[in-house]
Amino acid sequence: MDPSPSTTIINKYKKLLEHVDKELSFRKILHGKYSVLFEFSSISAISLAVIITVIIPFWDNHPKWLLWSIPILSLLSLIFLFSYLYACYNHAKNESSYSSYAATLKFSIFPNFDEFLFAYRVDKLKEYIQDEGITDTECANFTELFEKSSSRLRERFWKPFALVALIVLPIWNEFVGKQMGEGLPGWGIIILSAFLLTYFVLLSRKIFEVHFLSKANKQERIAEYLKMIKMMS
Repeated sequence: MDPSPSTTIINKYKKLLEHVDKELSFRKILHGKYSVLFEFSSISAISLAVIITVIIPFWDNHPKWLLWSIPILSLLSLIFLFSYLYACYNHAKNESSYSSYAATLKFSIFPNFDEFLFAYRVDKLKEYIQDEGITDTECANFTELFEKSSSRLRERFWKPFALVALIVLPIWNEFVGKQMGEGLPGWGIIILSAFLLTYFVLLSRKIFEVHFLSKANKQERIAEYLKMIKMMS
C-alpha cells in the first residue's frame, strides 16, 4: 500500500532535518584533528574555575593558591577556546572542497564562520532538495513549520535557565557580602569574580543554546536557508 500524502510530507520533513543534522553540522564541516581536545579542555578549565569560586565563600581556611587558581584557569580556558576556534578555521582554510567559500571566512580577534557556514549549507541543502524532488510549495510549507516549531521549543527551554539564575543570585550576594568586609583585597576578589561570572554566564548561555536549544536553533536556521534557496530560484 502506498503511503498517504500526509505521511509522505512528514517523511520528507524528517529526512530534511536528519540530513542537516548529520551532514551539515558544525562538527561535520569544521572539526579538524585537535578541535574536540581543545573544546573539552576549555570547558573543563572554566567549569573548574567556577566550582572553586562557588566553594571558596563556604571554606574559611582554604589554601591561598586556590584563589589564584581562578584567574589561571580562566586564562587557560580562553587560550583553549581560541585554539579550538583556530583549529576549526585552519581546517576550513586547508580543506580543498571549501576553496570556493574561502572569501566568506573572517578572522579578526576570533574566527567568524557565520557567512561560510551559511553559504556552504545553502548550496548543499539546495542540492539535497533537488535530488529529493522537494517542490517549491513544500519548501514554503516546511519553512513555516520550522519557524513555528523553533518558537515553541525556545519558550519551553528558557524556563530552566531562568530558574538556575534565581538560585545562583543569592549565593553571589552572600559571597559579595563576605568579601566587602575584607577591605581592599576583598574588593579585588569581587572584581575578579564578577569578570569570571560574566564570562561564565556568556559561556553557559552559548553551551546551553548549543546543547539544549540545538533543535530550535537548527530549525530556525533551516527556515533561513530555505528562504535563501527560494530567493536563488
